Amino acid sequence: MSKKANIVVSILAVVAIVSLTLWTCAPAPLAAAEKVFNLKAISSWGAGMGLQDLAEKQYKMIEAYSGGRIKIKSFSAGEIVPGLEVWEAVGKGVADLGNTCNCYSIGHVYASSFGCATPGIREVEKITWLKSGGGMDLLRDLLKKRYGVMTFVSQPDTTETFLYSKKEIRNMKDLKALKIRSVGLRGDVFKHMGCSVVALAGGEIVPALERGAIDAAEFTSMSVDLPLGIPEAAGYVYISDVAAGASNPVLCFNMNTWNKLPDDLKEVVERASWDAAYAAYGFLLVDTFYQWKIAEEKYKIKVRMMPKDVSEAIKKGAFEWYEIKAKQDPDFARIWASLKKWHDGYEKYLPIYELIP
Repeated sequence: MSKKANIVVSILAVVAIVSLTLWTCAPAPLAAAEKVFNLKAISSWGAGMGLQDLAEKQYKMIEAYSGGRIKIKSFSAGEIVPGLEVWEAVGKGVADLGNTCNCYSIGHVYASSFGCATPGIREVEKITWLKSGGGMDLLRDLLKKRYGVMTFVSQPDTTETFLYSKKEIRNMKDLKALKIRSVGLRGDVFKHMGCSVVALAGGEIVPALERGAIDAAEFTSMSVDLPLGIPEAAGYVYISDVAAGASNPVLCFNMNTWNKLPDDLKEVVERASWDAAYAAYGFLLVDTFYQWKIAEEKYKIKVRMMPKDVSEAIKKGAFEWYEIKAKQDPDFARIWASLKKWHDGYEKYLPIYELIP
């Protein structure tokens, strides 16, 4: 094995060990006089989905970090409200907290879409912007005003698969000929580029591909998508090094619930959420790497790199779209200015990041 391969394997192993350690931490003993907060959590993810499993690991980490003072009962999509209604439901107090995505808040707060997949922006840029570039505060402000919720990072994914397709894609003409399932900023960028876009929930993708209602789809990464059967239903899987972006599911607390928590438990939720996010990112990085081989060898999926000119055209089109929306929406303009400044300041380091997983 080459020296570089040894380094890659070592890094993957360390990430996996750290992720496992974080997720299996034991709770501290609970002092007898301390109040216990019994909370109800809803989700945009169906039972058994990888995203739901990761959400529940985040809940367990919050419980553990709180020393047992926070208890969370989890409900998957559809058990209390449909998956697309989590933002509204948590804001109205139907549940104390929820795990969802900003691609589902775009209809009410378009600028919040920067919290999800952002074509042209790599995931490592997004995470560092959220953590240290002011991104999390900007998004929190928007979502608090619209829904009455406090938001936290949850399970940032690795760079998503660009597209699952039933047809080969060789150029922009081929891409524009497809009927594509897409949502959020990615869906709007596809529309801006002249593609036909259909908005479907994740659970509807495979049936739509099988009956020919759509020709292609994007969802998340191979770690999540392969168990759902999306790659197998499509046949072709296209990867892009610049155009895909990655999903960033979030945790949101009802503000009344949040305000009842003492300051030390608020700090616990913040700290546990970031640790859960890093653990999820590490897990998805490792598992996606592993799942590619299964996809290709077991399910005979054709793995392709998106032609470079198509990827570059999508990135260019994405940045054009962001500038167009910035002229129409002051909130969008404010957040895009912050993210673009971060991107411009760190873009030169991306080739270094690409030397490691």
